[in-house]
Amino acid sequence: MKIVLFLLVSLFTCSQYVHSLVAQQSLRDIYHDIAQNIVSESLKDSVCYNRLAEMCDTYGSRLSGSKSLEQSIDWIVKVMKQDGFDSVWTEPVKVPHWV
Repeated sequence: MKIVLFLLVSLFTCSQYVHSLVAQQSLRDIYHDIAQNIVSESLKDSVCYNRLAEMCDTYGSRLSGSKSLEQSIDWIVKVMKQDGFDSVWTEPVKVPHWV
């Protein structure tokens, strides 16, 4: 009886593992081209890197609830609107302040 139970548990575990691998593979298939396009576009020029450098140099560490985080969010919203994004917004998030 213990052997049968062991085999059933093993079979169930293996089937869940295989199902997980199939799900991961299909997600890879779905997003591979999109991710590859994002990477390719980001390597065409240095705009993304320069923006990241500006944010890090200007606002430094951005801990949850910090003034520098709020300022960096305001900055990137402004920059994205200047770039012509038509749907730029923030959403309220409750986070503790670092003390």
